[in-house]
Amino acid sequence: MQDNKTFLSMISNVLNTDGFYFCTDYDLTHTQQRLSNTSPDFQEMSLLER
Repeated sequence: MQDNKTFLSMISNVLNTDGFYFCTDYDLTHTQQRLSNTSPDFQEMSLLER
């Protein structure tokens, strides 16, 4: 139970951090320019696999 409280506290701290951006359907870690130079296989991969 303590592990859950610790985990929730960590998640809460990150989500409340100014400048933290999170998106489940758009790759925020790669710029459009970089994505345009990648292979089609890379672009078809899920965000989790990248």
